[in-house]
Amino acid sequence: MTTPREIELKLRIDPKEMARLRKSAWWKRLGRGRKKTLHNTYFDTGDLSLRALGVDLRIRHDGSTYRQTIKLRDAGESGISRTEWEAIVPDAVPDPSLVIDAALPEAVRCLTSADVAPVFSSEVTRETRQFAAEGAEIELAFDDGTIMAGEARLDFCELELELKDGDPAALFAEAEAINAVVPTRLHLFSKSDAGFKLAASKLKPWSKAEKLDLDPRMTAGEALSAIVGTCLSHLTANDECARVNCHIEGVHQARVAARRLRSAFGTFKHVVDEDVLSPLSEEVRWLGSSMGPARDLDVLKADLFDPVMATMEDTSLLDALIARGRILHAAAYEEVAVALSSKRYGALLIDLCRFMETRPGLTEAGQVPVVDFAQASLDTLHAKLLKRGKKFEKLSAEKRHRVRIAVKKMRYAVEFFGGLFPGKKQERYNKRLAALQDDLGRLNDVAMAETMIEKLTAPIPGAPEATPEEERRRVLAGGQVLGWHQRRAAEIDRQLIKDWYAFAETKPFWHDKD
Repeated sequence: MTTPREIELKLRIDPKEMARLRKSAWWKRLGRGRKKTLHNTYFDTGDLSLRALGVDLRIRHDGSTYRQTIKLRDAGESGISRTEWEAIVPDAVPDPSLVIDAALPEAVRCLTSADVAPVFSSEVTRETRQFAAEGAEIELAFDDGTIMAGEARLDFCELELELKDGDPAALFAEAEAINAVVPTRLHLFSKSDAGFKLAASKLKPWSKAEKLDLDPRMTAGEALSAIVGTCLSHLTANDECARVNCHIEGVHQARVAARRLRSAFGTFKHVVDEDVLSPLSEEVRWLGSSMGPARDLDVLKADLFDPVMATMEDTSLLDALIARGRILHAAAYEEVAVALSSKRYGALLIDLCRFMETRPGLTEAGQVPVVDFAQASLDTLHAKLLKRGKKFEKLSAEKRHRVRIAVKKMRYAVEFFGGLFPGKKQERYNKRLAALQDDLGRLNDVAMAETMIEKLTAPIPGAPEATPEEERRRVLAGGQVLGWHQRRAAEIDRQLIKDWYAFAETKPFWHDKD
């Protein structure tokens, strides 16, 4: 028996842009749609064991029929395809035992209706259209609804493209066609993801990257798809927060996701043809650069200005400098908003998702077992890091910066491959590597402060011209900040040297068993 699979793309569209899409030639070719109201209830056990297994259990009532759906996200799968089982049931009571397919974990199949209870629900107005494209059958659904968990509410609006039959390439082509009309943003998180977070009162506008555990049976090509999927999920979980500037972590996490992607492309550069990988890497570089100034100004205030102000009784000098920083900060976040609202960003997300799902341009290296590939990659990165850090205490600032870059690449690689080699040796290695990265990052922040303060003390286009006294006070304020941090830099440097040699003596974990 063939296990049924659901393949769909979820696209976020500004409601104002939705009106423009409806007037487009692309939309008008679809013909008339059907609209219905859907009432959905999601169930789980008391200890959320279904959630832990990557299983969603839902009862949907459309006014005449109750339909049970069980969805399973398999290890290593992307966020756009999942195994799915559906069954008509007599009422709103679920019965997981209706599924006899061995692809569904036995721990789920043995559950009865008495073992599960409602966790949250949703009400959705869904407008659907079915159409043919490039030999494929696709369903378009426009959802406008609300997720409810107790007293908590979350509104949502999204467009879904689901492949009913045919080649997934058609799905990506139609997503590109929509993005050519109006800017879209791919979304890899399901309504159930949002619902469980809402029910647990853990719904926040930003999130860190989820832990990645690669399957040791994977090939290098399959591992790259899984890594890109994790990075893409991390990026799309934070891009809205970054776009509207609702929390300092939004831009930070979105930028980290972009850096992790570029680092992965570098590590796997021999696994995929250059003409496939290079354009993606360059677009990810553009994305990271568009968020750079905003992140630098966030760090300037939170990590450099705020600690100094906490030690001062009279902050008037710094207040004036911070006020000027707000002008640059607003401009930097406007750049972020423009980038993340653009068709270019929408196209990048679609391209990354297509790359993750279809794995184009794989070389012979893509067939290498992931454990062998990981060991060779970690060997290379570790050796390069040790070489760059040789006689560390005598290195110039420029060469230390190169060490910092090598440390970041090593850290990301350990995050990608670490799950293949669990144990205390990995924990020790990662802990010492993290301490080294933290030291180098703090020193880099101080070095960056000099450049940023120069910008704050220089004339800002569009800002009122400063009087000589105002200029003098800004220079004094900048000197206060730099002087305070330069004194601390000497302490950090001493700790950095200790942490470097502690790391250099740490044995690699990826060849030995604990």
